[in-house]
Amino acid sequence: MTSGGLSTSPWTVNGHLQEFTNKTLRLPGHFEWFRAFKELGLFSEEARQINGCQIVPRDMYHTLLEPKISVAEIRDACLIRVVGYGKKDGEETTVTIDLIDYFDEKTGFTAMERLTGWHCAIMMGFIARGQVPAGGVLMEIAAPAAEFMDAVSERGIKYEVRYR
Repeated sequence: MTSGGLSTSPWTVNGHLQEFTNKTLRLPGHFEWFRAFKELGLFSEEARQINGCQIVPRDMYHTLLEPKISVAEIRDACLIRVVGYGKKDGEETTVTIDLIDYFDEKTGFTAMERLTGWHCAIMMGFIARGQVPAGGVLMEIAAPAAEFMDAVSERGIKYEVRYR
């Protein structure tokens, strides 16, 4: 699972939605591989005695995995699709939001960096300008969605909203 607002959204929308589903597309076999790594205990941070040495499985896992997944340059694309079904103005309606972003040649930021880092920068700006209520506020309701998406557009991240 990817996190962010999805970590608290089920409680925020509880009672308002019949179904809340999140799917993250990764490389083929990703889930099976990582489930096996977890089952083997490779994510454990508890040191184990192996051949007279104290070894933290997670440290060993990172040491072995990192060279296998590192590349000199990442030129990625990120796609997000949100689909909502319900009633708008008394009519059954489907709203689809598609967002796509790519590696930024000008800044060198990956699409993943842009879609995670810009979110943080946008929210920090909202907080600094007093647009977010003081105290602990769930991020998915901390700022009006339209204002947030306007700030996303200002950063050159494109999205499309369709109703049918």
